[in-house]
Amino acid sequence: MMPDRIGDLCVLSTAGTIAYENRESLSENILSAAAFFGFSSLPDELKIKIHICSEEEFKQKKEELNIDVPDFAIAFTCKINNIFILEYRNINRWYSLNAYKAVIVHECIHAFQTYFSMIPPKQYVWLYESVACYLAKQKKAYNRKNKVLWETFTNDFYKINDCYSLAYNFGVEMFKQFGDDILRVIRKPEAYIVELMEVYNSHI
Repeated sequence: MMPDRIGDLCVLSTAGTIAYENRESLSENILSAAAFFGFSSLPDELKIKIHICSEEEFKQKKEELNIDVPDFAIAFTCKINNIFILEYRNINRWYSLNAYKAVIVHECIHAFQTYFSMIPPKQYVWLYESVACYLAKQKKAYNRKNKVLWETFTNDFYKINDCYSLAYNFGVEMFKQFGDDILRVIRKPEAYIVELMEVYNSHI
């Protein structure tokens, strides 16, 4: 069942900014992602906190928290449920409003997946990014001529050119191939690692 209220799942630190950027559709997408993982609400201490930052605040938080994210990243999640994202006005030359909202949803999905699987994101970066890109509908074409080895995909994800396009396309194939078993795969990926590799090598 779809959760009724975004406030049961998230705390928006700058509600005015979110409202300006069409909070209603953003909320629907976050609620849909939560429902996929079976969440209708979260206790206060686990609610996702979304912080919209100026460029200076964003930079300070990255340094203060010692966050290792690609230079091109406009958002990051730390301590499972704290999302920091640049203000839209700072990046609207490169991101449409829908693309910006998809990034927020993407980061929320990381938190939901962590709660669901209890696996640290760093342990399966490629899986977290593939699930998030797919569920956030961050559709991007991937040039399959530039074959990336499975070992590179799973061990050096952020060093891959256009890594998020690759993640989205793997997510599509992964959800297609595993169907109703996908939540089992997400919860216990180590039990499906051979099958996941086969999906990657056969379809990517």
